[in-house]
Amino acid sequence: MRKVLGYIITGGEVGRQYNPLFIADDAKNYYSSFHNVPEGYRPLEDYKGYFFTIIDWYLREMVDSQLGLLIPYKFNNRGVTAPWYSAITQARIAEIFVFAYRWTLDSKYLDIARRLVKPLYVGIKYGGFLYEENDVIFFEEYKTNDHVLNAHISVVLNLIEVNKDLKDERLSALIERAIFSTKKILPLYEIPEKMNFALRMEPGSVFSNPVLVENVHESYDFIHLKYLQRMYQITDDSFFKKIFARYYSVLAYRALYKGESNLASESSGSKIVETTGYDSNYSLEKAIENHGYNPKVYAVFNSRSSCEFSVVFDGERDIEGMKLRFHWDQYPRSFKLDALVNGIWQPLVNEDGWAPSNASPDYEASFSISDVSKIRFTASDWSGQKKLILDYFSIVERSGNERDVQFWKARSQLSVVKYSGIDFEDDDSDFSSINRQLIDGFSKKWLSSGESMESVVLRFHRTMGSGNEVFP
Repeated sequence: MRKVLGYIITGGEVGRQYNPLFIADDAKNYYSSFHNVPEGYRPLEDYKGYFFTIIDWYLREMVDSQLGLLIPYKFNNRGVTAPWYSAITQARIAEIFVFAYRWTLDSKYLDIARRLVKPLYVGIKYGGFLYEENDVIFFEEYKTNDHVLNAHISVVLNLIEVNKDLKDERLSALIERAIFSTKKILPLYEIPEKMNFALRMEPGSVFSNPVLVENVHESYDFIHLKYLQRMYQITDDSFFKKIFARYYSVLAYRALYKGESNLASESSGSKIVETTGYDSNYSLEKAIENHGYNPKVYAVFNSRSSCEFSVVFDGERDIEGMKLRFHWDQYPRSFKLDALVNGIWQPLVNEDGWAPSNASPDYEASFSISDVSKIRFTASDWSGQKKLILDYFSIVERSGNERDVQFWKARSQLSVVKYSGIDFEDDDSDFSSINRQLIDGFSKKWLSSGESMESVVLRFHRTMGSGNEVFP
């Protein structure tokens, strides 16, 4: 069984549990590998056995309810206690049962797919997965209403595939509403002032007043690009290509903007000093620069009592926040950040008994302090673990359009900046929102270039985690 089914180990009372969404991806790969063999080759019969082993497992796991058939998660995640259910999983597994129907022509699999889709019609307040706000609908991955973008689009794409065989008019109407809603909410996820797109919103956010959570994972950027490409291919609606272009524009600039905007990084002219408890076999400098959260890059601290490092800026700076991320379960319970201002240390962050609010040990703090020449980070209490692993550490400079204009003007001769068509030498230019102008100019230029969306997706996939620019 373990050779076929993927699982996660969560520890604690729940022990080892299978992840039904990951298993669906495996099933899809088995189906595709069997049915899409190159001409002249025979499909591997084992793939069929693997696929239907997964089907049998789903049949045993399903919960029959008034809402329809539900696929449970049996581990806790992001503050949700097991058992819990998710729109993305319902739709993905419904698609797998459609594949089972295509493989066997047994209509029982279509009936199961129909019953798996049924809870997606039901509103959140009635126990379903459908968030509704005015004329917008959204399929929720978690019932915390945090509007995870990739999950919603994934559901839409899965439902389109499912309905090729169900041919259900009611489902067709739901899909049309979902496509309309997707077009309406997608622009909300763009964050020009931070040169980024959002992964989700804060729990409980409403689309009329969204509170965005930046995406920092390149893997989700890749998913978003692929999904936008597929939505364009399916709908032939130029809107999705335009959003794709804007997303690509953000990716072309983000590494430069985020990397050099982190005052703790060497690329911004700062210097790391006074480290204690640090394992020199790992690169603290690379971890601090790791704004894309490359999983292969991290810093390790072995001293279980405490660790400390300081960063000296290349001058006095105005700062407004700190962002960091630890490895899951290897994070400190206590940590603090101090700033040196005019020779006097001032406390900015002091966490005691801290624990992450979800499965990602991310931390973000906002403050506003001027004339900082040096910061000091200290952490202790390793949650019972033997080491502390730091994935990323950022000190955020106080931003604003004036600062951003100077940032880009100093880099105006870079090809990626010149590509936007902005003339920094034009005294009459109105740089009222320089980041947005860069995105506007880049996306317009790319849309007229004739390059395919597939080419961008492939190029981004090749450079993920390498630190290379997405811009060709």
